[in-house]
Amino acid sequence: MVGKLKQKILFWLIVFLCLATPVYADVLTTRVEGVIDPVIAEHLKEIIRKAEREEASFVLIELNTPGGLDTSMREITAAIMASKVPVGVWVGPSGARAASAGTFILYSAQVAAMAPQTTIGSAHPVNLGGQPLDKDLRTKVENDAVSYITSLAKRNGRNPFWAEEAVRKSVSVDAEEAYKKGIINFIAKNPEEFLEKAHGLRVKVSGNELVLNLKGQRIRYLDLSLWEKFLHALANPELAYFLIMIGIYGLIYEFAHPGGMVGGITGVLALLLAFYSLSVLPTTLTGLLLLLFGLALIIAELYLPTFGALGVGGVISITLGSLFLFGTDLPGLTISWVNILPLVLLLAAGVYLLIKLAVRAQKSKSLTGMEGMIGLTGKVTADLQPEGFVMVRGEIWKAKAVAGKTIPQGTPVKVIGVSGLTLVVDGINES
Repeated sequence: MVGKLKQKILFWLIVFLCLATPVYADVLTTRVEGVIDPVIAEHLKEIIRKAEREEASFVLIELNTPGGLDTSMREITAAIMASKVPVGVWVGPSGARAASAGTFILYSAQVAAMAPQTTIGSAHPVNLGGQPLDKDLRTKVENDAVSYITSLAKRNGRNPFWAEEAVRKSVSVDAEEAYKKGIINFIAKNPEEFLEKAHGLRVKVSGNELVLNLKGQRIRYLDLSLWEKFLHALANPELAYFLIMIGIYGLIYEFAHPGGMVGGITGVLALLLAFYSLSVLPTTLTGLLLLLFGLALIIAELYLPTFGALGVGGVISITLGSLFLFGTDLPGLTISWVNILPLVLLLAAGVYLLIKLAVRAQKSKSLTGMEGMIGLTGKVTADLQPEGFVMVRGEIWKAKAVAGKTIPQGTPVKVIGVSGLTLVVDGINES
């Protein structure tokens, strides 16, 4: 009897503890590294939709970006502002940055923080099409960006004056300065500290004010899928440039050795992947045209006897195209000489070899056809009176002796000319 009573007490105690223990919704978290592109935009929108479906308590974006597409940035900021779940942005870990488009994304979040030794700013609009903007259009684009970021600042109670400077003057600040200027809510070393400091803050979500209850929340990471990681990895200037050069090498090899198909297929695939990369990077039309023009010149060198003029012009054009390919000086969106020089030197070495072989071929005698027989030696197999037969390179040829001579069978001879399909020979002993 006593045993059953103890079991009942234990049962109801467990039930009471389960009911008394609060059930917290997860904090959905994702890492954003690299260029802000359509892949990142779609991923963040899906994270927000998932948070709304699961009634998560918070969405945290770990941000480290040099910037990216304006259209993708606006998709992200629009999704954050329309979210029914509060969204926070943490620039981290230490050494990370939220430049250009990243600044706008941070300003759109209800809660913003940065890790120590991180930076934010340099939000001046970058023309990803490559063509220079005239003064009036540049001013309009700049004013539009200022209007947008200041509206985000006012919406979330951030410093609008610094935001305008970040756009117009491309200024940047570190985490400590950002906190002093009212750009972020606080400094946090990691996501756990972010949630701890964000707990109890009042924020507006979908027009309603609420108090964040993040104490003890479980952080659940939802990163990019393998396919998304592949597409996002392509949005890298150094990788894009490497793919372009692989494409150039492959096509040159295919034209130099037609029929193999390996070089051509590799080159075309590399260029297609490179063009996807360039579509989400600040690429200049001038740089791209110089690269393609250089490729055309080198291919032309393979077929036209210019003795290197077109090849040298092609290498110079590709070198200039490499330097002008990306129209921004933002860190992470450019390529350095360290990456350009080895690939250009390899190309120059290949073109030099092609030129050397072409010159050698022009100077050498023909090794095919009847002309290729001149200078070879053989023996008379049937008396030349003056016509007969000789054996040259193991083959029997009709021949005639020079100047109507008679050359007996077995005499060594040398081919000194051709007449149709008849060899003109002279005895070696008599020469």
